[in-house]
Amino acid sequence: MFLLKILFFFVTTLLLKTSGEAEYCKKILAELGNAESNFAYCATTHSVPVEICNGCKKEYDSMKDIFVNFSNDVNCTSRYFDKDRVNLVTTTEESLSSLWTKAYCDDCFRNENIFKFNEKITALEGCIGSNSKHPCESCIGDYKDLNNFYIQMDQHNNGGVCFDIQDSVCIIFYQWL
Repeated sequence: MFLLKILFFFVTTLLLKTSGEAEYCKKILAELGNAESNFAYCATTHSVPVEICNGCKKEYDSMKDIFVNFSNDVNCTSRYFDKDRVNLVTTTEESLSSLWTKAYCDDCFRNENIFKFNEKITALEGCIGSNSKHPCESCIGDYKDLNNFYIQMDQHNNGGVCFDIQDSVCIIFYQWL
């Protein structure tokens, strides 16, 4: 009888622990889904003009942090990873992360590129605004400064320049012509 009580206690404790782990994993999975949704919404609403990298960094970082925490938990990975043909949890995260990667978003924050670029574009736009009659003549220095900065980034990164910057440069260059 004593052994039966010990066995009952052990099985009950194990079931409660497993149940608690399952609830924890469901909670983290829901947080991951919300973070992925927030990033997808942010990327969509920052698509024109493109400001995905600078405008959605907080959402991207949150999604990545939650995914790392989730994937580092052995109990959660055993429940949710490689459990279906599509492997939905990792495939969804990889798909959203590939958007960040394809846009070379990390380049925006390397060497403070986005901040330096914004300073240069603000100077050019301010000059153009102040010299509406002859912007090309008056603002050629600011234009060349921006253009040189972009060319250096492009050469340094073998074309992998932050897409926020690429899109903004295309707009400015088109307007300049």
